[in-house]
Amino acid sequence: MPYYNLGCNRPQFSDTYLQAYNGPNVTLLDTEGRGIERLTAKGIVVDGVEHEVDCVIFGTGFVLDAARFPITGRGGELLSDKWADGVRTLHGILAAGFPNLFLVGSPAQAAFPNNYAYLLYGQGSYVSTLVKRCLDEGFTSVEVRPEAEERWAQQIKERAAEIPAVDFGCAPTPYGGLISSGYPGGPVEYLRICREWLEDGSERDLVFRSPADASA
Repeated sequence: MPYYNLGCNRPQFSDTYLQAYNGPNVTLLDTEGRGIERLTAKGIVVDGVEHEVDCVIFGTGFVLDAARFPITGRGGELLSDKWADGVRTLHGILAAGFPNLFLVGSPAQAAFPNNYAYLLYGQGSYVSTLVKRCLDEGFTSVEVRPEAEERWAQQIKERAAEIPAVDFGCAPTPYGGLISSGYPGGPVEYLRICREWLEDGSERDLVFRSPADASA
């Protein structure tokens, strides 16, 4: 059995995943959450014991860390500095001060889906709608206004207040720090809000620029 609670890691859709560890050709090492100690020329060391292997495959997960992938916005601001006190976006996709930057795939300020492809498809449609408008109307950049970020953060906060808090008791995992940061209403409601915003609310929240604007 896994040592973490449901929701701390990505749920498995296979009925045979955990049973595979019981195979005669499998040795399961419990690192008690500490991971391996080191690699050697022959294999890996866990709890002081060297285990010889032919091949090592790294499955390290991922971390939402803008500092690892430096992104510079207007005026030289780094996305990691903008997010130093917490993620600030509109719909988890647009960041004020970072024109033509579209963030997709992360549940932070978006929604945490059971079907990840569903979220990606919806966010992809969102981005393609904005890109198509820029191409059709000759705009070279699109950028969200800071007040739109603040309004979205307040909407997340208000929606979260309607839902009882759940403590998953997660150890550090790819999802441990992200579960509570997404839109609390779920992916269906989140993508509905995004569609309605694209239809009715995007004009007040976006700044489109053309080459003429840049030369002015």
